[in-house]
Amino acid sequence: MARKTLYDIIEENELKPTVAFARLRYYYERDIIIEDDWGYQQSFKKLVELYAFEILPIRNAGQINLSDLMKDIGLNNLSGEKSFDDVFLFIEFIMCCYDTLMSQVSFPYRHNSNSFKNLINCINGILSATNCKLVKTPKGKIVIQEDQTAEEVIKKVDESLGILLYKYKHYKNDLNDKKQILCNILSTLAPEIQTAKKNGTKNRLHDVANRIDDIANNFNVRHNNTVGKDKNDYASNLTDVEQEYWYDALYEAILLFILEKDYDKAKDKLQKLRNK
Repeated sequence: MARKTLYDIIEENELKPTVAFARLRYYYERDIIIEDDWGYQQSFKKLVELYAFEILPIRNAGQINLSDLMKDIGLNNLSGEKSFDDVFLFIEFIMCCYDTLMSQVSFPYRHNSNSFKNLINCINGILSATNCKLVKTPKGKIVIQEDQTAEEVIKKVDESLGILLYKYKHYKNDLNDKKQILCNILSTLAPEIQTAKKNGTKNRLHDVANRIDDIANNFNVRHNNTVGKDKNDYASNLTDVEQEYWYDALYEAILLFILEKDYDKAKDKLQKLRNK
């Protein structure tokens, strides 16, 4: 019987969230980042306490110390079983602290970024193993799942819409956040969707626009379809899993709409060139 090589074992190894969190905790609390001018060895956590806590952009409720802040965001208990949601929250917190440290002219070690390589390598390894990436938003960096279709679409839209499309992938299983983001996206695209629907020539863009409106109007997005004049029996009895399916279906239709719109523009340009 052929044995598994070292590389087979590494390739087949599945990262567990509790293990990933424990590694992050080690590099956050214990790994020595800097030996300061007085000979004291400083961890990342200690550097945050000394140089970043007072000016952290997420410190918005008068928290008295770092532990108090971490309690508010759900990171007060760093031991025990963890989910990947916990891991990604911890990464976002660490990156917020890191960016705050590096943005301060007064931070004496801001040019020693190589000293943080173990922590950053750990974060990058976890993101790679979970098929995720860090995305910069106006408020800070967030972790989202990689999605090639979404990536292509986001390149074609302005920054504000792109951030909404990114954020939708971030809120996995959070129905309220998904619904709000979808409503914001629909509001942004509303004029273009209505123009496509009114187009007398039926094409794929016209069909996709109709599908977007159909899902948005009948599956608890624009309206509460469980009560009142907009109620329908199917939407009234959706489980959370089924509701998320329809939210995701709407998101995919929106991505397709943007791609089709871009294709139509390219086709029109090509036709104009041919007519010259």
